[in-house]
Amino acid sequence: MKNKPVGIFLIIVSVLILLFSPSFVFPQLGEGSYDHGEYYLKIIVNFTRLVLISSIFSIVGIKLYFKK
Repeated sequence: MKNKPVGIFLIIVSVLILLFSPSFVFPQLGEGSYDHGEYYLKIIVNFTRLVLISSIFSIVGIKLYFKK
C-alpha cells in the first residue's frame, strides 16, 4: 500500500519535468558565447537529459503503482 503514493508522486514529477522543460533546455546567455553548432548541441543534450530523467521517473512510478 505504501508504494502507490510514491508511484503517483513519481509520475506527477515526471509530468512536471516535461511541462517545465523549455525553461531548462535552452542555454542561458550568461553561460558563455556559443556558435550555432554548440548552441544547438547544448539544447539537444539538455532535452535528452530531461526526457531520460522523466522517463525513468515515470517507469519507476508505474512499476511502484502497480506493484502488489
